[in-house]
Amino acid sequence: MTIVMLSAVLATLLVGLSAQPLLIRWLRRRGVMDTPNHRSSHVSETPRGGGIGVVVSMCAGFTAYGVSRSGPLPAFLVVLLGMATLGLADDLFGLPSLVRLGVQICVGTLGVLMLGSPNWIGLILVLWIAAYTNAFNFMDGANGLSGFNALFVGLVYAVASGHYAQPGQTAAALVLAAGAAAFLPWNVPRARVFLGDVGSYAQGGFIAILATSLARSGVPLVIVLAPLSVYLADTTTTLIQRARLGEPLLEAHRSHTYQKAIVCGMSHTAVSLTTVAFAALVTGAAWLAVSVHSALAISFSICTAAIALGGYLALPAVVRRRGAVT
Repeated sequence: MTIVMLSAVLATLLVGLSAQPLLIRWLRRRGVMDTPNHRSSHVSETPRGGGIGVVVSMCAGFTAYGVSRSGPLPAFLVVLLGMATLGLADDLFGLPSLVRLGVQICVGTLGVLMLGSPNWIGLILVLWIAAYTNAFNFMDGANGLSGFNALFVGLVYAVASGHYAQPGQTAAALVLAAGAAAFLPWNVPRARVFLGDVGSYAQGGFIAILATSLARSGVPLVIVLAPLSVYLADTTTTLIQRARLGEPLLEAHRSHTYQKAIVCGMSHTAVSLTTVAFAALVTGAAWLAVSVHSALAISFSICTAAIALGGYLALPAVVRRRGAVT
């Protein structure tokens, strides 16, 4: 890690840690509160919008590093701020789902064009950015879940970009990790503030555009997708199940695997760390498959990843069974 990267990380951490107390007071005064209902995983009113502090801290990190220092950084920043603005508007006023999707596509299009993908592949990448932004938002329902996963993804991408890609991508990944780390003390184990849509849209969009840039820079796709695999598996299986039952796909619910595990008795922190642990198993398997060029290693990696994802999806049943035994 260079001195400039270290300064970006420190700036992100310092701004993120110091911004939240002021932000929490402001959110309470504005009445931007998350009131629990029958779909919620929390039981008390909590300020919603702590993602503002995360976004501000990441912008501070980019400023310390120098946005113009590397080609992809302006695209990352545009997606971060565009998705954050959308999320903030949704937190404050509430927006129809089609409006949110339309803005996500517009922001994703701008980011992809800035990376230089104007053809049909660019269309796929735009849809990917919108899809993962929503997936990250759907998964933001337990204390620490988004923070721990964004921290993990940032660290994995920092290692991957350091090995395969550009310094600017490494700096962006480290800023992502630092922004998540600075938010965690305010969200775990007791949530004094939630990310809100401003935070989940911003982090989800940022991860998606960073993943896109890494894949375009030569990082193997399996390594890019591995740390995201648990979120993608949970969201995909949940949407399929809800579609089969004829339930509204965009309506708030408690059908995700992590939500079911909490209902069955797991704590928010345990669910969050378990999610990261399964993602780490898949990521380790991906690195093994890429590093060791043999049929045995690839077969072992595929089996490990399948077992890890299957184990995560079976988590509610395992917790329920343990509860019944005890």
